[in-house]
Amino acid sequence: MADKSNDVQMDDMKFDVRVLPHSVRRNKITHEQIDAHLASLPDEADEALECAVKFTTPFADRADD
Repeated sequence: MADKSNDVQMDDMKFDVRVLPHSVRRNKITHEQIDAHLASLPDEADEALECAVKFTTPFADRADD
């Protein structure tokens, strides 16, 4: 009997941005499929929270005082 959970995991990975370029090059997915998937996602902009982020450089990159 086939394991359905593996199929679900593969479907979740299908649109993972880390593998999209590879999948497109291998003709496993088309730009039209990506566009359709993005269009099907709900717009949750109203649920977003605004936050402030402070970026700092690593200690080794800082100039000596």
